[in-house]
Amino acid sequence: MAHLMTSLVLVVFAWGIGGCAALACRPTPITIAAKDERSRLEARPGLPRTTADQGMAEEVRPTLVREFWVKSDGGQWYRISAQQYQTVNIGQSIEVCQ
Repeated sequence: MAHLMTSLVLVVFAWGIGGCAALACRPTPITIAAKDERSRLEARPGLPRTTADQGMAEEVRPTLVREFWVKSDGGQWYRISAQQYQTVNIGQSIEVCQ
């Protein structure tokens, strides 16, 4: 029984490592064909507050979130950091995570 448990733990551990590898970043060079800055409104939790009936509620604050995207010459869009977005130009090559 102990041998079975040890084997099961090893299988689950090996599967976990393999599963994480699929989510890892693979740096891929692309040539930028277009740039786009997008904004969206996101509700973020805030501080607790007292309601009119003396209950507690969490204050939800709308926050503007900026996202920076580049389009490769192959037609795919990739999200990049604000710093990368500011320094890169159309026609230039950069590495992105895929």
